Amino acid sequence: MAGIDINRTSFGLSLPTNIASEIIAQAREESLVMRKAQRKQLPNGTTTVGISGGVTGSKFVAETARKPEGTAAYSEKVLRAYKIALTLSFSDEFRRDRSALYRAIVQDMPKDLAWTLDRAFFFGEGAPVGDFDTLAAAPTASLGADPYTALLGTLSTSAAAGGNITEFDLATQGEVSLLGQKDANGYPLFTPGATVSQGTVGTVLGRPVVVSKNVYKDDDTDTLGFAMDWDSVFYGLVEGVKYEEYGGPIYGPTGTLIHAGRQDNMFSVICEVEVGVRTLDVDRHVRVTA
Repeated sequence: MAGIDINRTSFGLSLPTNIASEIIAQAREESLVMRKAQRKQLPNGTTTVGISGGVTGSKFVAETARKPEGTAAYSEKVLRAYKIALTLSFSDEFRRDRSALYRAIVQDMPKDLAWTLDRAFFFGEGAPVGDFDTLAAAPTASLGADPYTALLGTLSTSAAAGGNITEFDLATQGEVSLLGQKDANGYPLFTPGATVSQGTVGTVLGRPVVVSKNVYKDDDTDTLGFAMDWDSVFYGLVEGVKYEEYGGPIYGPTGTLIHAGRQDNMFSVICEVEVGVRTLDVDRHVRVTA
């Protein structure tokens, strides 16, 4: 019964209802998708996004010549919201007697929603099936013994798919891997920034480098981050991050009763968001590995 373990005998959590705005701000702060992608409103939970593939056919024409008929390429993608949710349960006495700890723990709840969103988008972890894009199958570039050539390759890979790398999002492990590396002219490949702004720590190949733990994966290839074309990524929210205190019973995933709510002198905090993510083309982004 781990969910019922947050009481005064626990080591460890409170949240008044007036911090809803803080919750939304913290979710945006922790999620790369919510910070970097273009936001679309989803008042009804779904929308269709038109994607222009460009227009061709223009020509020089003589003074009385007929103007040519051009060709427009376009497609559409459905942006659909899916719910990410989390509940935590507390005793009444815990909220009363450990109010500061309670507030700190509950304010961490939207950070977990942000982690779940980013991990679904970058790695496909727990991602919904249908109308939700992930970079699980994105092309890869291994830094290996020649990081300069590898990172140059991310630019050409994205360009071949019609994209343009706007940013390198790296975990600390990726940042460390680039420190001390040089380009073909012997200059430092990674140029640290004088100040840190929203996670930006410097530049590589003229693109900003943003550090985030959300893009690291300790797998067979060690994912160190992603070269991203954020101009081609958009996400949608229905109402933003929502917070609610709930006094009813809480059940586990198999239907087992965890606690009976107010009858057990317990209450729960529910934190949830309805969000979806799409990208114009997965191949416009490149996974950077060790």
